[in-house]
Amino acid sequence: MNNISFSPETIVTGLVAHPAKHSFSPSIHNTAASLLGLNFVFLAFGVLPGDLESAVSGMIAFNIRGLNLSLPTKKRYSHFSIQKALKFPIQERQTQL
Repeated sequence: MNNISFSPETIVTGLVAHPAKHSFSPSIHNTAASLLGLNFVFLAFGVLPGDLESAVSGMIAFNIRGLNLSLPTKKRYSHFSIQKALKFPIQERQTQL
């Protein structure tokens, strides 16, 4: 993540996983964003099992624009509807790069 600068306009997205530190996703996405000249950063968020709902609420509060879930997290929360749980119209918050 060399040469990445942040501003209030930086679009923040990321991966939710447990553990998250082993993921190559931030390196891949941030390299692509840098090469394309996008004001974008992709972070790995380590979220403990059982904390997804509160983590997503916090990420919405901080205007995180998109999240990927690791496969184990997807399996664990296949029943979980972020939109229903938070009563939040997700489609209205989408941002185009």
